[in-house]
Amino acid sequence: MILRCAAALLALALTSCSRPGAEAAPLRIAAAASLRVVVEEIGRAFAQSPSGAEVTVNAAASGVLRRQIEHGDAADVFISANREHMDALLTRGRVASETVHVLARNRLVVAAPAGRHVPMESLRGLSHPPFARIALATPATAPVGELAVAALQSAGVWSSVESRVLYAENAGQIAAYLRTGEVDAALLYVTDVIGLGDAVDRLCEVDPALHPPSEYLIGVVADSRLRVRAEAFVEFACGPEAADVLAQAGFVVDETGSR
Repeated sequence: MILRCAAALLALALTSCSRPGAEAAPLRIAAAASLRVVVEEIGRAFAQSPSGAEVTVNAAASGVLRRQIEHGDAADVFISANREHMDALLTRGRVASETVHVLARNRLVVAAPAGRHVPMESLRGLSHPPFARIALATPATAPVGELAVAALQSAGVWSSVESRVLYAENAGQIAAYLRTGEVDAALLYVTDVIGLGDAVDRLCEVDPALHPPSEYLIGVVADSRLRVRAEAFVEFACGPEAADVLAQAGFVVDETGSR
């Protein structure tokens, strides 16, 4: 009797393991907040591919995600909005170096709530009224904020705007400030402005020479339990189908995928 029960349990376990998708836990993607929409779309496409699997996206400021991974929070793939956070995890052995690639690049722009368009040729225009409140993402955790401060400093206007800055957790919160009219202007990625549509006016593009490159890096978290699928996702994300999704959203797609 005991042997028959044991055999039945073993057969049930083998049947369960052999069911398609039974072992397919969702692939966990920790992605920079400015990539949330496109990574979700890429994830849906990946799930339909021959090597694909279901994907869940944890989108937040890159610095926040970096700390989560450093503290052991579950993630299989990390997509950072700058090199600093990716390199920090590489140094600690938390990301597999051979899996890291440049995924895409972005551009900074100055935007204002719709209807408040003020002619502006450069960042120097922020030194004057009517820009009483200017939104930036927190530089310590959000790369878009770090780039914005660097650009304002390089343009020689940081000292005149610093006291008027309202810091936001990430690009999503900046977008909320613009929608509600809580700020008069903001520095954020062009992809975020595209996503906001008619809710904002684009005042000017920021000269990329004023700040470090705005690039997104992707890599597999070293202790991922889904390493094969994670590597497949990175390969898919760096491929032509994902490149189309990124380009349509306004990202500049890296053609080499190199470190």
